[in-house]
Amino acid sequence: PRPDVDFSRQMVLGVTQGSGPNGCHSLRIVRVLQTDSQLQVQYVRAVPPAAAICTLAMVPLTDFVLIDRKNLPVVFSQVAS
Repeated sequence: PRPDVDFSRQMVLGVTQGSGPNGCHSLRIVRVLQTDSQLQVQYVRAVPPAAAICTLAMVPLTDFVLIDRKNLPVVFSQVAS
C-alpha cells in the first residue's frame, strides 16, 4: 500500500539505477544521516557473485524513504552493506 504523505511536513527521498538483469540484483536505502549542512542518503547496491543461481526476471533498482521535511541539500552515497 502507498503511504499517505503530507508534503507540508514530510519529504520523499529516492534513489534509482534503472533495472537489474536478474532477481539477485537489488538496491536499498540503508540510512539517512543529517548533519548541520546536509542530508546524506546512504544506499547499498547488491550484485551477485558469478556462480549465483538467480531468477531470470529484470528487477527495478529503486528505493524510497519518507522522512520529516528538512531544508537541507541532499547527497547520495553508495556504501558497503
